[in-house]
Amino acid sequence: EERELLWTALKERGLRAERQYETQKGVPLDLALLCALGNLGITLGDAGAEQRTLRERSGWRYLAFPESAVKEDLATAVQTIEKEVERLGGLAA
Repeated sequence: EERELLWTALKERGLRAERQYETQKGVPLDLALLCALGNLGITLGDAGAEQRTLRERSGWRYLAFPESAVKEDLATAVQTIEKEVERLGGLAA
């Protein structure tokens, strides 16, 4: 439910995200945004996860959100993702 909510919100903001994406290194992602200067992977986890965990590895940036953060404050999650997409040069054409 939260994954669909976030995907829909991103789509409404003009951010095309791939659902259930797997990187070349086999990392499963709930959502992936392929950007001009790298890629952004999004994972949703349990309520105990830190809200905006940012990691970088092999041309990817990863954000992790607890499902409750998406459900309770969708706007903040979307804004966080938008900022990272901007840092990565916007979506790839």
